[in-house]
Amino acid sequence: MLRSFLFAALALFISPAPAAPPVSATTQAPAAPVASTRSHPGIFVATIHSVDSASGMVSLLTGRGHALRIVQVLLPPKLEIKKIGAAAPRSELKPGAIVRVRFVESIHGARQASAVDLMESQESGR
Repeated sequence: MLRSFLFAALALFISPAPAAPPVSATTQAPAAPVASTRSHPGIFVATIHSVDSASGMVSLLTGRGHALRIVQVLLPPKLEIKKIGAAAPRSELKPGAIVRVRFVESIHGARQASAVDLMESQESGR
């Protein structure tokens, strides 16, 4: 039974991808992206790994599935930190706190926070 399950799972991974629809003569090619002016928004729900108050950089421990990674996000000086909808001081951003960070990522990979929600601080005991 295990052998048949493994063969079925293997068949799913090695089956060919569906063919792309044919390109007609009337279909136009997509416009080329603008190289350096685009930014990509995103959200991390993560645990704070470290905070550098001098530079405004925060290291976040985040992951997807079984893969963990540490990412760097810049917190602008005037960014408002929120905790349960109310303003919270930056001093509450400590290693171990769980945060939701909305950010924009430049074409070069730099991330800058646009909103930070403190979901659970380390002092809450959870």
